[in-house]
Amino acid sequence: MKSRIHPWALGISLVVIAFPVAIIAVAVLVSNIDLNLVSRDYNEKDSAFQDKMDARRRAEALAEKPVVAYDPSTRSCVLRLGALPAWRNIRGTVRFYRISDSRMDIQKDLSLDRDGSQVFPLQTLQAGQWIVQLSWESGGEKYYLEERIFR
Repeated sequence: MKSRIHPWALGISLVVIAFPVAIIAVAVLVSNIDLNLVSRDYNEKDSAFQDKMDARRRAEALAEKPVVAYDPSTRSCVLRLGALPAWRNIRGTVRFYRISDSRMDIQKDLSLDRDGSQVFPLQTLQAGQWIVQLSWESGGEKYYLEERIFR
C-alpha cells in the first residue's frame, strides 16, 4: 500500500509549526525595540508631584507672571521675569523638554540680566514642539512654569 500525504495534513502541520515560530520571532523583535520613556527617573519624579503642583500654583498666583516667547528671527527663546520682587536672588533652571525624545532635552541654569531677562539660542534644537519648564526659587518659595514653544 502506498503512503500518501494529504494536502490538508500538510497544511495543518505547517500552521502548527509556523504559528509558534512567528510568535517567537515577534517576541524577539519587540524585546529589542528601544522604548524611549518620558523620563528615566519616573518613580522619583512621581514622589515630588505634590511639591511641583504647589510650585505651579504659586507661579500662577504671581501678580506679574514670567513670559516665555520664541523669536523665530533669531531662533532663540526669550525668558522675561520682569519686575518680580528680589529677582536678583532667584536661583533656578530652564529645561527644554522634547515630548517625542527625552534624549534631546536640554537643561540650562537661570542667569538673568539686569532687566530680569535671559535669551537661550536654539539653533541646534530640532524643529517641532518643545516644552519650556522653568523652575526657580525665590524668598524660600519654589515656583514652576511650563510653556510650549514651536521651533
